[in-house]
Amino acid sequence: MRKIFFNSSMPRSGSTLLQNILGNRPDFYATPTSPLFDYLHSSRESFSRSIMVKAQDTEVMKTAFLNYCRFGLEGFFNGITDKDYVIDKSRLWGINREFVNSFYPNPKIVCMVRDLRDILASMENNYRKNPHLVKENASENYNILIRVSDWLMNSSKPVGFT
Repeated sequence: MRKIFFNSSMPRSGSTLLQNILGNRPDFYATPTSPLFDYLHSSRESFSRSIMVKAQDTEVMKTAFLNYCRFGLEGFFNGITDKDYVIDKSRLWGINREFVNSFYPNPKIVCMVRDLRDILASMENNYRKNPHLVKENASENYNILIRVSDWLMNSSKPVGFT
């Protein structure tokens, strides 16, 4: 059975470089930013709200759901690669460590960290390098540097929820 690792790094911290370096090893499969956590999270929400689940034995349903998550995680990568090691990239792994631990015990989560000022400066530089692209709420959010920081740190934006 393969070993799965999780990359839950801050944006603009070198996580893509790490994925590319590891992906060059013959025994490693490294994802770009992956939808896998979204699949597991959607299943978790459905499980938590399902009337059909609530109508059955709680412990049996819990065990079944956690097995579903574990084998869903493994099955996802069985459909992609036969390499011995996988590192999956999603910023959501780290903040959901307890959930992941419930079906994949002792997960190894890599979290690359970079000075927050450098992250924001890098994002601002990318914004300014691409004036030809339409930005969400550009006039409202990017008219002064303070607003840029506030917008990027919002809990629904790339930096805020990490």
